[in-house]
Amino acid sequence: MNKKILLFLVLIFFLTACKSNDLELQKTAKNEAWTTEAELENIIDRFDSPNHYFIDLRPANKYREGYIKNFVNLDRDTTLKTYLDKTAKWSYIVVMAESIEAASEATSFLEGLGFYNLKSIQMENEQVLNYFQNLALIEIIEDNDVCPPGGC
Repeated sequence: MNKKILLFLVLIFFLTACKSNDLELQKTAKNEAWTTEAELENIIDRFDSPNHYFIDLRPANKYREGYIKNFVNLDRDTTLKTYLDKTAKWSYIVVMAESIEAASEATSFLEGLGFYNLKSIQMENEQVLNYFQNLALIEIIEDNDVCPPGGC
């Protein structure tokens, strides 16, 4: 009888340990940096999808030098907090910044608010920049042009 109880407890221990690891892997996999061509293509495939939000956290002057269509320029410190109410309906969020650290910091902040389907990309990464340039998805704002909605 004791062997059966011991076997049962060991089995429960292993099943519980596996379950929590699976959950942790799911959370980790949903908040990650993307740089490969396949990952960037996945972002483009989502441009027309409802409930998807694309945020460019670079300074306005960098945004004016070249931005990716469908990305909204938000100030990392103040505007991001303002847009949080609006993002409550968003199920997929891509955050882009000059450094992967800045993008990851923002996605971690959003994750702390309950958002888990987050991706981050670094605009200054040469591979990322070339990919979007080759697809003619980067636009430049001339001095007398008006910034797109949400930009600059």
